[in-house]
Amino acid sequence: MKKVGVIVLSVVLLVVAGSGVVLFHKNREARNALLMSEQKAESWHEKMVRLEHETVRLKNQIRANEAQIETLASEIQSKNQTISNFQQKFEHVAREPGFREDAHQHLRSLHATTDAGLEAQLQNQASKTTGLQKQLQEADARAVSLHAELLAEQGMVGSLEKQLDNARALALLLEAKIEQGQTGKQELKELLSELQQKQDQLKTRTDQLQSEYTAMVSQLENEIKNKTVAIEKLKERLSITFIDSILFDSAKSSISPEGRTVLDTVGTILKDVQNHKILVIGHTDNLPIKHEYQHIFPSNWELSTARATAVVRYFQFGVGLDPANLEAAGRAHHDPVASNETSQGRAKNRRVNILITPNPE
Repeated sequence: MKKVGVIVLSVVLLVVAGSGVVLFHKNREARNALLMSEQKAESWHEKMVRLEHETVRLKNQIRANEAQIETLASEIQSKNQTISNFQQKFEHVAREPGFREDAHQHLRSLHATTDAGLEAQLQNQASKTTGLQKQLQEADARAVSLHAELLAEQGMVGSLEKQLDNARALALLLEAKIEQGQTGKQELKELLSELQQKQDQLKTRTDQLQSEYTAMVSQLENEIKNKTVAIEKLKERLSITFIDSILFDSAKSSISPEGRTVLDTVGTILKDVQNHKILVIGHTDNLPIKHEYQHIFPSNWELSTARATAVVRYFQFGVGLDPANLEAAGRAHHDPVASNETSQGRAKNRRVNILITPNPE
């Protein structure tokens, strides 16, 4: 499970790192887009300012032209009044037809010349005013267009600012995840260190089991040859199996002298075992207990358990093993290794099994 945890934590760190790269690029793109939009908006704003200045200038020029037109109109009115005064003066002094006709002709000529000059000036000023009004209308139209574009650009800027805010929020989330990732990375390092220590401990235990296995095989060489003892080294445990006849007499739970000798040999080696549990399991065949022994062992359960307990008690008091590391159990005839249909098979099933396993962490 711890190895699975390490793999999962590694995958999480990789996902967080990948998410960090993606969010970083998105954040940078949003910032660049916002910068370009702000620059474009600033350019439109400058155009609007220049257009407003041009509009003010045109309006001032139109007002000036209108003032000149009013001035010219006043001059025309003043000259018409002057001509009218001259006419009145000539009427009472010019009695003669010739003189009157010449005066009238002179006045008409003067009046026509003056009117023509003033009319030309008025038309010129009116033309200028019309041109300026047209320029003013064009400037107003450009101002409306620029204002619409500016509003659109401001809307885009608002959208980009919202995207940037989202990117900043994602960046904060990413920073938190990265920080968690750093914490997870430290935890991963600690977990890997712990696993390495456990691996080293396992190797030490394996080496110790191998040493014990070698020692027992050497010490119990004769018994192994006679097939009364079997030793098997599994992955993280050592199994020692005794045929019951080497330890007990038939239907008995007290250890025989030969059995004590064998258990002394095994117990001496087990004294050097550190951080291991020693489980002793008693097994029987499926034949019922003889009638004369049923008052002691009503069934194979009691016999198998009594034999396992006898070995544990001998290891404690006869050999000196730590009782905290000892455990006894009886399985009766419910865990056979051979068929109970033959005498040879039943002999194999009547056994005591010692399992040496690491202490749970």
